[in-house]
Amino acid sequence: MSTWSVQLKGGDQSFDDLVSQFRSPDLYVTKNRDGFELRSSDFDDIDDSNDVRDHGVELIKRMNGVAKLFFGHYISVEFGGSVTKYQEDGTCGIYIYPLPAIFHLRASAAALTWSKDDPDAPPPLTVSNSRVAIAKQDERVGRALRLFGYEHTWDNLYKIYEVIEEDVGSKEIRANWPAGDRLNAFTSTANNPRAVGDAARHGHHRHEPPKNPLSLHEAQRLIRGWLRHWLEMKTSEFSMD
Repeated sequence: MSTWSVQLKGGDQSFDDLVSQFRSPDLYVTKNRDGFELRSSDFDDIDDSNDVRDHGVELIKRMNGVAKLFFGHYISVEFGGSVTKYQEDGTCGIYIYPLPAIFHLRASAAALTWSKDDPDAPPPLTVSNSRVAIAKQDERVGRALRLFGYEHTWDNLYKIYEVIEEDVGSKEIRANWPAGDRLNAFTSTANNPRAVGDAARHGHHRHEPPKNPLSLHEAQRLIRGWLRHWLEMKTSEFSMD
């Protein structure tokens, strides 16, 4: 059976983080002769390189979001411009984007084996992998992870909050979640140009700024904590199904 990979582009530190976190058959990052590539069992049923690229780009966005949850220093990686199809006979086709540049080479795919009897073998599903896997079952999780992988602005952080709030409700967050008592401070700060200037979600000056506005760093920590809490809840929810 042929296998696909998607080339990645980014900094060495980011790849160190990704290799340590994503190492299960459903989604893993591995080194090749040109840098690093993404492999996934999701690609097994795909025949067209364009579809592999499109799905790979979506997986990269979700993966970036999870990595940012675990590593504060993480810088998002990108699609590296090529998709490789490894054949069983040892040849491979490399699809360079934008197409139609296609190269056929003889190369071997780095095989990964997984054995429960091997003490050095990685677990079949890491915490990071499980978070990305939930996105296959819940579109909101995929949306939140994509957003968290982008630059953290007030608008972006508020969108992540809205995705979570759509699922659980603001009353639940305010009453029962860690730091839920900061919810009003977060929303008031994010929306008010008197608090954060032009970065605010709103442009009008109808409301007074909060007495104790959050800094962007405080807002990042707040949303990171809520997102992690929410993903833990979703993991438990789906594991019980």
